Amino acid sequence: MNFKPSFKLYQAASGDKHGGTTLFDLFSGKGETKQTKSLAYALKANPDFLCEFVKRFFPEAFGSLRKSTYVAVIAELIFSDSRRADIVLEFWDKKHRLAVIVIEAKGVGVKAKGIAVVDQLDGYLEKFKGISRKDLYGAILTKHKVYAEKYSSITWDDVVTLVSSQLVGKEKNYFLEELLDYLTEVGNGMKYYEKEVLSIPAGATIDEVEKHGVYVCPVARKHTKALFVTFRASGGGKMKKLYKVDHEVIVDPTEHADMERLKVAFPEIHEKISRYSEQNTAVKTEHMFFILSDKTIPLDHEPCPKVNNSCKIYYSLQAILDKNEKHPRPASQETD
Repeated sequence: MNFKPSFKLYQAASGDKHGGTTLFDLFSGKGETKQTKSLAYALKANPDFLCEFVKRFFPEAFGSLRKSTYVAVIAELIFSDSRRADIVLEFWDKKHRLAVIVIEAKGVGVKAKGIAVVDQLDGYLEKFKGISRKDLYGAILTKHKVYAEKYSSITWDDVVTLVSSQLVGKEKNYFLEELLDYLTEVGNGMKYYEKEVLSIPAGATIDEVEKHGVYVCPVARKHTKALFVTFRASGGGKMKKLYKVDHEVIVDPTEHADMERLKVAFPEIHEKISRYSEQNTAVKTEHMFFILSDKTIPLDHEPCPKVNNSCKIYYSLQAILDKNEKHPRPASQETD
């Protein structure tokens, strides 16, 4: 027999795009909480994925993992003082704990300095006695890169990329396919790549965007994640290029310590933000920096909205690439 079964839970007859409910949809909670539980379960259920996860994000701990005879993956570990760690990985060799990793998941609005998160992670890791501090590791898991002293930054984009890489050129893995479906499906809390094209009113700053490959906006200015981004010029709002966003970074370019950590971890991102900030000294607090890909898709027909305004406009890729349509029909709009 050659068929693919589908399981649905509380779905309308019209269905969702991937045709069914994944295992991870059954977990309790909403948004970040549910995603975090799903990731923890995936790490427990798939040893190969666990190994790749540790190797990618905690390379210093990989040696301890290889020596382990038992690995504990704990979601929402509650300590005696009622504080709760989102994901804890414990590597054991018989009765000896070799290493501990604590991952703290945060929402989009986490501050770049990460002071509160550092205190949280410090407090969690202090709970683990009888193990050297060098074998205790922490990380912040959020939608955007943040830079906090001592601890790593992992984004959900990083997780999706890792899951995707585990499905390329390897034996079919239905478990990881379901995880990828869950993390990228529009119907779930993450809303990963919900829109295809985000059009931003850049006005007079559009020359700076093209010169530096960077777009900057206040952290509080929310946007829906899209596959591509384009910028509207002043006047009629002509759009000339589609960009892929390589990174979305929250950082204060005037904070020397934060910029130094960024330089060590991501020198190319640091260079772009530094060049931009040197010529745009008005950016003196933490901002969202969109680091744009050098590879672009030209829009030679220069589409534009019928009425240019300060809204963020979303388009389908098909609509904005249609050279016969000067004013493509928007899929939706957002105001700040």
